[in-house]
Amino acid sequence: MHFIENMLHISYIRKLNSCLCLVLASLLLYAGERFTEIVGSPYYMAPEVLKRNYGPEVDVWSAGVILYILLCGVPPFWAETEQGVAQAIIRSVVDFRREPWPRVSEPAKDLVRRMLDPNPNTRFTAAQVLGKHHHHLFRLNLN
Repeated sequence: MHFIENMLHISYIRKLNSCLCLVLASLLLYAGERFTEIVGSPYYMAPEVLKRNYGPEVDVWSAGVILYILLCGVPPFWAETEQGVAQAIIRSVVDFRREPWPRVSEPAKDLVRRMLDPNPNTRFTAAQVLGKHHHHLFRLNLN
């Protein structure tokens, strides 16, 4: 069982580190800039993208969506249509009740919550994600 847990742990951390490196790069390239075009894949858009007033902090949101998917296998905001997905993103209700969330550590869930904060002013920055949370937070209890 420990082998499987360690493999999941290593896989998640490698994927998350890759995503966060891309986030940091975008923050450096576009720091201080504001954007108004709706671009990107609907499932990964932050609420402020849909409101057409956003900056590079939306990349932390997208990395949070990726982390959510890595931990449970489905996107946090889902609907039958793109308009439905957009409405779910605006509502920003994250479900931690379905499997496997009861077995995911509270610190890992807290990180996802902070990365998917609908308020870009209180959402974790990439530096906060990398600085405050460490590899041990992503262990999945398979017992």
